[in-house]
Formats: sequence, structure tokens, C-alpha cells
Amino acid sequence: MNLFALEVGLIGEPAVFQAYPISAIPQAMAVADTSLRLQVLRAIDVSAVTGTVLVRLGGGTSEPAQVGQRLQKIGDSIETQAGAKAVLTLDTQAGTIELAPNTLLRIQHIAVSPKGGYQTQLFLERGQAKVKVKKFENLDSSLEIQTPAG
Repeated sequence: MNLFALEVGLIGEPAVFQAYPISAIPQAMAVADTSLRLQVLRAIDVSAVTGTVLVRLGGGTSEPAQVGQRLQKIGDSIETQAGAKAVLTLDTQAGTIELAPNTLLRIQHIAVSPKGGYQTQLFLERGQAKVKVKKFENLDSSLEIQTPAG
């Protein structure tokens, strides 16, 4: 019998995988749709690293950045050292952020709005960032980069 797995759980609780026969997909999806609140985990992915680039996740200690690493919580940061660069990709594939040497960027806010918009607010503590963004499909989406100067 062909089975599929559905991840089920409440926000903040461990998820449980339940197996269903393929023929039960419509019923299983209906149960998931009516009884569960879904939380979309937002993230900014490290796509490229050149030189010494450090990340600090969850208020922990800094560690070398690795391609594929995800910044997804308020306070997560990435720092390029002298001569280093990094490229970050927004989880929506809406754009990239290229960090110049001697740059420190931190997540201020990253969430999905009640209207389904992807909202990202970053703080560029020092350095330079080059942002390339496509037009947002949802009018409630936003990407905001704050700096100490404004």
C-alpha cells in the first residue's frame, strides 16, 4: 500500500508524523486545514561566503558562516571581516543581499503577516549591503533595512 506522511502538531510543540494511505489525501488535508494553525518559519539563507564571515545564532557565540546556514530569529546576525563578503538569499526567493567587507547585519523582525505578506526588517549596524529585490506579489510584504544614521 502506498502511504504518505503528514506532519501534525501545534505551534511550539513537537511535531508528529502520521501515515495515511494515498487515497486519504483529501480527508487528511481537510483535517489539517480545519484543526491546525500553521506557522511559516521565515529565514534568510547564507548563499555564498568569501573570506572570514561569522554568524551568531540565537544569542550564542559567533561561529564561521557556512553556505546553507539559516538566520531565522530576531537577533541572529552575520558579520563579514576585512576582505570578506557574503551573499544572503531571502527565503521567498524574492531577492539577495550582498554584504561588503566589514559589515554587520542583524535580524530585527522576520514574520508572515495576517494577510500572508512576508515581512523582513534588518539592521545594518555597520558596513554596506547591496540589495536586489523582485517586485513583491503580496502588497503586505516588505523588506526594510535600518541603519544607525536613518
